[in-house]
Amino acid sequence: MPEQSGHRPVFSRLGRSAWVTLGLVLLLLLVSAGQKAYRLSLPTDGWRTAAAPDETPVFQENLLGLPSPLREGDHLLAVQGVPMTELMGHAVRFEPSPLNYTAGQTVEYMVERAGETLTLEVPLGYWSAGGVAKAAWYTFIDPPVGGVYVWLGFVLAAYVFWRRPTYRSAQLFLLLQAVPVAAAISTTGSLLSVADTLVPAAFYLARLLGSMVFWLVVPPLGLHFILSFPTPSRVLRTGWTYLLMYGVPWVVLAVIWVTGNAPLVFHLMSAYNLLSLAVVVYLLVTVREGPRRAQVRWFGFGYGFSSLITVLHGAWQLQALPAVPWLSRLLIEDCLCDLVYTVCTTIALLWYRLFDIDVILNRTLVYGGLTAGVVGVYALVVRGLGSLLGLPADGTLSLLATGLIAVLFDPLRRGLQRGVNRLLYGERDEPYQVLRTLSDRVGRAAHPSALLPAITQTIAGTLKLPYVAITLDSGEQARVVAWAGTPAGEVLTWPLVHQGETVGELRLAPRVGDAFKPMERKLLDTVAQQTSVAVFVVRQYLDLQRSREALVAAREEERRRIRRDLHDGLGPELATLAVKLDAARNLLGSDVTRVDDLLLELKGQTQDVLAGIRRLVYALRPPALDELGLEGALREQARGYDGALRVGLTLTGDLTHLPAATEVACYRIVQEALANVVRHAHASHCELRVHVADQVTVEVQDDGLGFPAHAPGGVGLRSMRERAEELGGSLTLVSSAGGTRLHAVLPVRAGGGLTWNASAS
Repeated sequence: MPEQSGHRPVFSRLGRSAWVTLGLVLLLLLVSAGQKAYRLSLPTDGWRTAAAPDETPVFQENLLGLPSPLREGDHLLAVQGVPMTELMGHAVRFEPSPLNYTAGQTVEYMVERAGETLTLEVPLGYWSAGGVAKAAWYTFIDPPVGGVYVWLGFVLAAYVFWRRPTYRSAQLFLLLQAVPVAAAISTTGSLLSVADTLVPAAFYLARLLGSMVFWLVVPPLGLHFILSFPTPSRVLRTGWTYLLMYGVPWVVLAVIWVTGNAPLVFHLMSAYNLLSLAVVVYLLVTVREGPRRAQVRWFGFGYGFSSLITVLHGAWQLQALPAVPWLSRLLIEDCLCDLVYTVCTTIALLWYRLFDIDVILNRTLVYGGLTAGVVGVYALVVRGLGSLLGLPADGTLSLLATGLIAVLFDPLRRGLQRGVNRLLYGERDEPYQVLRTLSDRVGRAAHPSALLPAITQTIAGTLKLPYVAITLDSGEQARVVAWAGTPAGEVLTWPLVHQGETVGELRLAPRVGDAFKPMERKLLDTVAQQTSVAVFVVRQYLDLQRSREALVAAREEERRRIRRDLHDGLGPELATLAVKLDAARNLLGSDVTRVDDLLLELKGQTQDVLAGIRRLVYALRPPALDELGLEGALREQARGYDGALRVGLTLTGDLTHLPAATEVACYRIVQEALANVVRHAHASHCELRVHVADQVTVEVQDDGLGFPAHAPGGVGLRSMRERAEELGGSLTLVSSAGGTRLHAVLPVRAGGGLTWNASAS
């Protein structure tokens, strides 16, 4: 998500959708304020009211201070003999009210007080400035529709919108927080009064802004917000999604209006809550990498806390758990759970990089689960066991529950801590399990090319790391050959060393906001050691693959060269010989001198053809090996440099039963090495030693000038090394001011690798 510049004025950063959002918020607040101003102009009994389950008024406080027989807690049943539910029914059906309800007169209220039904004469008046001020004050402090938390939530949403006006999630967040503020303004003083039933249009507007908005607008708007967090989902790309999301509540309203089936509201809100929860869970499961992971976790924490409190409140209402009045008022009535959700959402959109959500999640899940376990054990023992055995819920059961909690507390805490750590940090606290899982995954790899991807995925999965990568040293530079996830922030490296040689690197990104602990670093050191073996195997496999490809390419190139030589050289020459033989035959009886000249030419061309054939044969295998054997061929080579270089030759072991490939490699390496000494070393003496035992050892030591250690090797050196390595051998070259020493090791078994003496150190 792109960051917004803080230097430009906010209005210059508003796009069309942001202006539409701002306009809708202002319109909603203005309509609520205008509707409330109209309601305050109507006649009133001056009392602040709450709503009973059937939405009829319950009197709470006399805001105007008018003389009144009403008392706090009175439940209004009828006005002027007309039941309050009937008055509301007339307004619902758009029928005129049967009341004469005018300020300055006295009306008859039928109320229920302490189980008795009373008829009272109540004077009516108009709202005064003092009464309006008191009602407005309750808008700021009175839960659940108003309250300081609702206003604080709106302020936070407005700040998020000011900082991120182009984010669709910030726009919807502002709209979502503006709805309860509009409802708080609309319900200043009372959710529904007698005067509201006088005009059906005003009644519907009061109902819409006061209560119906929370199931007609808030659920689809909340689902839309979640689908847009932190960026819009793909399901929002079609208009049908918006039509279904926002249209279903109004269809339900029409059904309720026709059938009167009010419980449909509960089912509607439950369906939207379950859909929203499913989307949040989907985000938590699928978004596991990069900055969005921290955003989603912050949002999921706030949403989960709010959902948990809602479930807890339901359990209190159903008496499934013992109620805690002060906690219920703080979390539910005072809307603290909504404030937690709002604060977490604000952090998710603005400051998700500054706070470590994993630590908060860890502590919350552990101690929240511990609290739930304690409450559950207490309720099970006191209520469940008491009901089962018919025992009174006295101090004995409470003491038994307390003792059981004391016994189970520490095992439950440790179990919860292990479970939460595994959820957040993977198997960090179980290094043996990490290594075992890694070993199993490596062992199940069907091909060497699948080894490194399996390792990166296993490390990322078992330790919950956002990014794991393995690099392979390929001479000039390291390249990433396997990875899992994407790097987020700092990336740490572990060298992969095998038999003293660095074969690559293990690159890891710590979890967002979390550094590797010393114990985790030790585990990663061990993982790097295990990984280095696999990387070495993969590198050997790649080298073998390249060698095979090089052998195939060399074979095909050799075939192409032989074909070219035969086709372009020997072929035309042999054809010319045939033509000249025909010409000589034709001249046999007429021109003896010319025939003799032709035969001389044919002899010369035949000799050239034979030389070409010898060159082809020599390129395939040196003839000296077949004629003289390896020992004789090496002695012949050493004698060939008499005058230019003194070559001391030492041959030990049996050189007569070596494989053909080993003979050719030994001969060519010696041939190239001696040629290099003559051309580049400026040496006067050279020692050539060939020893055959379990392996063939070739050493060439000269007394020349040597060469710098950083000097690149030429074609000859690469050719010698390739000849040794393609047979499974090795070749090293050490140079100093006193000369250069070449050491080559070749196998002695055809088709086999080197052999090692088990007793060798």
